[in-house]
Amino acid sequence: MGEALQIAGYELVTARNGVEALAQLQQGPLPALILLDLNMPVMGGAELMRQQQKQPRLAQIPVILLSAEHNLVDAARSLGAVEGLRKPAELGSLLALVKRHTSVLGP
Repeated sequence: MGEALQIAGYELVTARNGVEALAQLQQGPLPALILLDLNMPVMGGAELMRQQQKQPRLAQIPVILLSAEHNLVDAARSLGAVEGLRKPAELGSLLALVKRHTSVLGP
């Protein structure tokens, strides 16, 4: 997925887990969009979103949840994500969602 987004012209910053992602959000420039796996080690996507919403600087960043979970739509809605995308994601669908929710470089 990352490679497809880069080829499409998007700049990526990745994190191995929710703790690392939260630290990057707090320290670095804010992203236009967060693609977030619901199931991550150390801190999962749901907890990361709860932490994000507590911080006004981070709360306005739209989130697309990615997961193989059956209740993805409900999880996305209850956590405040703008979309939920089932894994494995079709690259065309991913690119369309990213384009819809960003105003950064891209097709």
